[in-house]
Amino acid sequence: MGAAAAEANRTLFVGNLDPKVTEELIFELFHQAGPVITVKIPKDRDGRPKQFAFVNFKHEESVPYGLRLLNGIKLYGRPMRIQFRSGSSHAAQDISPSCSQLGAPGSNPPGMPHPASNCSRVPDGMGAPGFPSSLQRQAVVRAHSRAQLLG
Repeated sequence: MGAAAAEANRTLFVGNLDPKVTEELIFELFHQAGPVITVKIPKDRDGRPKQFAFVNFKHEESVPYGLRLLNGIKLYGRPMRIQFRSGSSHAAQDISPSCSQLGAPGSNPPGMPHPASNCSRVPDGMGAPGFPSSLQRQAVVRAHSRAQLLG
């Protein structure tokens, strides 16, 4: 496996970001899934941040966990849409057996949210293997609240 493929396997694409979202906020949030190496929010020609980011993890196993943990979490009122980076070998794998049939091609009407986007949401105290614990969700909420207070 080449270096580019290895990096793609350690990287998530994070879309639907509000312009107020910073690389620091994304770093703090995704650190809940594992050690983060870099976060990059590209800029347009005018220097404004684009509405997506790339998160590069130290360990490949953090990638599917980060997707399950944070996909759909709202930042500044907008749910993050997280995907495996193009070229990643993770893209061909099911990340959660309970979600494997959701979102099959043609199964959701155009314009409707992806049905798997809420797959990992369970009520507090109802944790299951592979799902974020109440403490992890609280950490994400605290980091988000801190960012809103500072920004």
